Amino acid sequence: MGNITKVDLITGFLGAGKTTYIKRYIEYFRREGKTFAVIENEYGMAGIDSMILAESGVFVRELSGGCICCALKTNFHDVLLSFGGLYDRIIIEPSGIFDPSDFFMIMESSAVSAVCEYGCMVTVVDPAMEEMMTDDDKSVLAGELLNTGKIIQRDEIFALTDDDFAIISNAKPQKRELTISPVDHTTLFQSCTLYPNAVFEEDEIPHVANVWRIKGYLKANDGSWLINYAGGSHKPEKINREITPMINIIGRRLDRKYLKSLFKIRVK
Repeated sequence: MGNITKVDLITGFLGAGKTTYIKRYIEYFRREGKTFAVIENEYGMAGIDSMILAESGVFVRELSGGCICCALKTNFHDVLLSFGGLYDRIIIEPSGIFDPSDFFMIMESSAVSAVCEYGCMVTVVDPAMEEMMTDDDKSVLAGELLNTGKIIQRDEIFALTDDDFAIISNAKPQKRELTISPVDHTTLFQSCTLYPNAVFEEDEIPHVANVWRIKGYLKANDGSWLINYAGGSHKPEKINREITPMINIIGRRLDRKYLKSLFKIRVK
């Protein structure tokens, strides 16, 4: 038998800070001389998180257009098989509305368990989001929290040390049964991917009400804007080079026609 790869699952609701945590986590593995790959699962079509992590020189395999717990389950199984035994760690960032129950079934299949084993399961939470969450949102989050090995609050991420990561990397999932009926997240949320070919000043970037998540890049006069909106206010981050404009929006009952018109600002 070859090497066994540890599989780390980094969960958290939409915009909780999973990608930020993973960027710190992979820095730790680099310092430790460990090999790793990242699997990114986008609920929408835009590979924004993949682009952000690739900026750090990380090998990222993207699974987009659905969740690895349902529509992309077979794809996820096959990717684990192809990566298992090649790396010390596989780090998985599922979509923010991920249901972990099927993760156990895939990990414990005879084929995958021959090359992979459980690493850690971390759930990143942002307490500030709670007052904006509906009961359905909280049910999705409860499913993520139920089996987690470690809970990390968003504001703790940048305070974590290598000693902390050493402990967290062994926080294995706790397999428990959900006592409430799971929410069908595939009908609860919709996604919309836009490719705005316009140039934006900061005060021209639209504010979109009643959506949970907007993430991506817009053109600026002398570079790009990184948009990272998660159920509350946000401030665009300026990047001093041009990146392909693309944004992914996740929410309920999205009006795609309205969203397209909202981001259609004159080309300068």
